[in-house]
Amino acid sequence: MKPATLLLRTPFLVVTLAAALTCPLVEAQNLRGDEALSKILLPGEGWQLVAEGYKFTDAACSDPEGNFCFADVAAGDSILRVEASGKVSPLVSGTPRISGLKFGPDGRIYACTQSPKKQVVAFEIP
Repeated sequence: MKPATLLLRTPFLVVTLAAALTCPLVEAQNLRGDEALSKILLPGEGWQLVAEGYKFTDAACSDPEGNFCFADVAAGDSILRVEASGKVSPLVSGTPRISGLKFGPDGRIYACTQSPKKQVVAFEIP
């Protein structure tokens, strides 16, 4: 029997699949850009400007202390950190163009590069 035929003949699987496809969580995953982010705003509050003057911000993540980190892919030379005070400063300088960041359990920050080699690299945090 083909797998597709088995699926259609198994009522439990069909009902489970139908429920999963109509679940609000699945629908939320189809949101794009600011529309998806606007779903987490507090009622009656809008966006708050934190930093500006960048050309292509990407690779958002938080460090173990809760500071916000990101990269300006267009500048391609550092990983930036926004502290709770609002101060923006380089966390790591001399980086390649980065489009993805994640802090690892070893305390280093891992980054996906947009260099010709398309590598995953790790940096020690000073």
